[in-house]
Amino acid sequence: AEIKLVRSNGADGRVSVHYRTKDIDAVATKDYERKSSFWLF
Repeated sequence: AEIKLVRSNGADGRVSVHYRTKDIDAVATKDYERKSSFWLF
């Protein structure tokens, strides 16, 4: 999967985004690589 993150309508102020993968139908280490990250604009 690919996630596209776009900031639009100006650059004033700080914006943060945190994500992490979660098992639902797929299982980490068996079906996908577990990930977690934090982006700050």
